[in-house]
Amino acid sequence: MTGFSSHADFMLETTTNAKRAPIDFNRTIDTGATTAAGRWHGAFTSGGTGGAMTLTGTAGTGIVMNRSTAGALPLGADVSTDTRHALSGYAMTSSALVAPASVLLTDIIHIYPSCVVVTTPTVLSNHPTWTGTGDTRMTSAVGVQLSALLTTAGTVAGTLNFTYLDQGGASANTAGIQGTSLSSVVAAHPTGCFLASGQATTGNNGGLFMPLAAGDTGVQRVSSYTITTNITSGVACLMLHRPICYLPIGIQGGLTLVDFYQMGLPRIYDDSCLGLITMVGAATTAAQTIQGQIFTGWG
Repeated sequence: MTGFSSHADFMLETTTNAKRAPIDFNRTIDTGATTAAGRWHGAFTSGGTGGAMTLTGTAGTGIVMNRSTAGALPLGADVSTDTRHALSGYAMTSSALVAPASVLLTDIIHIYPSCVVVTTPTVLSNHPTWTGTGDTRMTSAVGVQLSALLTTAGTVAGTLNFTYLDQGGASANTAGIQGTSLSSVVAAHPTGCFLASGQATTGNNGGLFMPLAAGDTGVQRVSSYTITTNITSGVACLMLHRPICYLPIGIQGGLTLVDFYQMGLPRIYDDSCLGLITMVGAATTAAQTIQGQIFTGWG
């Protein structure tokens, strides 16, 4: 068991030694207009616990994200040389326009803000720095995924294809190869909505992450992208992030407590920029909220 030598050690550390703390959250889902069921939306810029996060900036110039980033959920003090883990958690909503839903807790590693999705791609620079040594969130890019969030609404279906470096720094398949694209196949993607993978027809809202090439387990950086079909309007934030755990929302006003002990106690690194992404289960309007808690422990 990572961080704990045995069940007895786990109980000692999290109870007797009181190495535990909750991360409570109340966040507003980002959507500038009514969205469709099955789409993924951030809960970053509209405020709530931790404040509002800024996902815009100099076009394509990468920004380091960490615990001090405005809008990150409060993590608490570093616990090194211990390791922190998610022990349990729940999420809920008071809105019938959100449920049923899935909420992802993720660590936002790096963003490339204000990227053009029309005609001429933005040149990307200031990439993440990976150390290859030690035991920090920046030691290895294993588990890091790429998602593309619209910070300005997009219209007309379109696709972005990416060239990236994998978890070991090797070049992956380039643009045009299935598994490196994110797209919109419906005419209107509102602000706060992620482009999706695996889309083929209108109504198939697809996945949150860019599918990786065969054998890859993470993304070190995005080298470049191409626009195979113009979205005609909109601006995107390319987000490198490491998913931590998912919390289900079954019904309006209900909650499901998830015990992560049997799931290997997902790691939450010191200096993580914690954020929430929600797949909405209904035609969600602006200003809908999610609430919940991640209970953490370390040893």
